[in-house]
Amino acid sequence: DLFYEILTNLNTSTDEFNYIMSLDDNKKLNDYSSRIEEYANSLRYDRLKDLIDEIKAVNPAPYSWDQFLIYFIESVIALDKTGEKEISPAVLDYLMQVEVWGEMELRIYALFGFALDVETTHFLMRTALKRSKQYLKIPSNTKLLYIILSNNFSSFLAFDRIDYARETLELFETEYAQNTPH
Repeated sequence: DLFYEILTNLNTSTDEFNYIMSLDDNKKLNDYSSRIEEYANSLRYDRLKDLIDEIKAVNPAPYSWDQFLIYFIESVIALDKTGEKEISPAVLDYLMQVEVWGEMELRIYALFGFALDVETTHFLMRTALKRSKQYLKIPSNTKLLYIILSNNFSSFLAFDRIDYARETLELFETEYAQNTPH
């Protein structure tokens, strides 16, 4: 609460603060993201594996963005090569260990959505809503949750889980709509 009061007194939003504090990180993540997209779209698995080695060379911390990017690239390679959804258990372990989800956890959940089966997606959707409740007042998190719910809705329809799709709509109405200023 004190942190938010200080930001208010400085006429700075949390989005502005996060942007200022992570300019270098964002540049690096954007570079990695562009390269992942380029290599995956051109089916350059050798380059994706080289990128994994490049990221590993900086000795990423266990729960850092760099480490999650390695898991992401491995999931992309597995899906492209085998057609099977594969996600590192470390990703799910991390999401289940964190009691209060902020932007990082929501982004990780959104990032790995393509590699999750329907049941895990459904379970994590409810987990995300419960554990991110206190951060839903931050506009970027609210937008991110909207994107997650929209993606989940589409996935549930694609896998003919109408019950989960209906539940997603209900959650959207109760969670997202209530937290959005009118």
